[in-house]
Amino acid sequence: MEKTKMGLHYEVRESSSSAWDFDDMSTISRHDTIREALDYMINANASPDDDSLYSWCVVKIDENGKVHEVEYEMCDDGMLHSIPRSSELVELAEHEDVEIRQDVASNFYTPPETLALLALDKDWRVRREVAKNSHTPVEVLAKLATDNEYIVRSFVAWNRHTPPETLALLASDKDWRIRGQAAHNPSTPSEILAGLSSDKVIYVRRFVAKNPSTPPDKLVSMAAESPYLVAKNPNTPFASLDTLAEVEDVNVRRCVAENPSTSPTTLAGLASDESRDIRIKVANNPHTTSDTLASMAEDEDSDIREKVAKNPSTSPDALIKLMKDNEYWVSIMAKSNIHGRSDILARLSRDKDWHIRRDVAENPHTPVKILAELALDENRDIRKAVAYNPSTLPETLTQLADDKDREVRWLVAANPHTPPDKLIELARDKDGWPRRATAANPSTPPEILTELALGDDKDICIIAQRNPSYILQNTVEIN
Repeated sequence: MEKTKMGLHYEVRESSSSAWDFDDMSTISRHDTIREALDYMINANASPDDDSLYSWCVVKIDENGKVHEVEYEMCDDGMLHSIPRSSELVELAEHEDVEIRQDVASNFYTPPETLALLALDKDWRVRREVAKNSHTPVEVLAKLATDNEYIVRSFVAWNRHTPPETLALLASDKDWRIRGQAAHNPSTPSEILAGLSSDKVIYVRRFVAKNPSTPPDKLVSMAAESPYLVAKNPNTPFASLDTLAEVEDVNVRRCVAENPSTSPTTLAGLASDESRDIRIKVANNPHTTSDTLASMAEDEDSDIREKVAKNPSTSPDALIKLMKDNEYWVSIMAKSNIHGRSDILARLSRDKDWHIRRDVAENPHTPVKILAELALDENRDIRKAVAYNPSTLPETLTQLADDKDREVRWLVAANPHTPPDKLIELARDKDGWPRRATAANPSTPPEILTELALGDDKDICIIAQRNPSYILQNTVEIN
């Protein structure tokens, strides 16, 4: 959205994280009043995506374009929630109730200076919440890294926003639990993780083996002790994964099979593993080659064929074969995988099996040129599918409006993209089916809806009178 100079106003903004980072947020709309902004957010049915707790919010912007504060947010319950004012949070930070101070310390709208004061709170539970807060200033986290309570230091080591120098300090903490959190934190520098890889406590070393920031050479040396974790780590080198793919432990081989860094050659070898679970992981891995997937499409296990059918790397030939699979879900997944792949859809549109051609004709992602070709198919079920498809062009629908089959004309009459002149013709079709569909179509011209609503056929009259366009037309006329 193009930025324009405005006075004091309100913006609906979108974020993909649970903490509002104004630099990364995108502006959806701008409004003069907060009421307009809220109405827009509600009417747009704003709701967070599956991986995010918060998605849309209303922010107040001053004349200079500076964000003053977040006014409202829309949470995962689909409801609008007002945000407490900074002044309210500052006041509550001194409340005698420790649970209230904890809530303020964990709130990412709490001002940085207030978080700094709460970091000095006499109750360790308040300081713990400050250590967890993603908006706590780095200098405050640095001070909390020397807190007497291990749980406070532990959460500083856990916080992904803790600076490298502070994590380095925590990595040498006398308490292994603190070192373990530092070893688990992906923000910990690789050289610090390298040192922790030889920690005397095995739990710390396991966290290092699991951390994607651990240097590859250290993961190689840790493979013997923690094969399962190293096999899962995306930073593990090809050579080590190749070796781990040959161990007896099925759990280790399974981790190699699902690791995005595993080489295509290793995945090809695991594709014939005796373990069904491992073959499923290989079939699901997006880095498995099309040749390997083609051979797996022949697997007797339908769950494996289903994973192959879903894999974006599966070749057109394999997908076409899987579309005809006897197992329902295998066929469905293969059909869903061809969306947007015009080369496959073009080939399928000429398939001898009319069921396959119908699937292409029904697919809303099928290119309009292919739909136009399928509109000439001798099989009426193919033409019906094209007539019903929301992506079919008006000129193709115009052609199908004159089809000899009444069911084809019926579906053309029901399609909201059918040109008005053809809807007028279909409203006077000799057969009742097209006339009924035209009466229900919200795109039918007003004068034709009136004609149908006042006609002799009672069923068609009722259908036309219930048409939203007819109701709106008469409401406007009455007003």
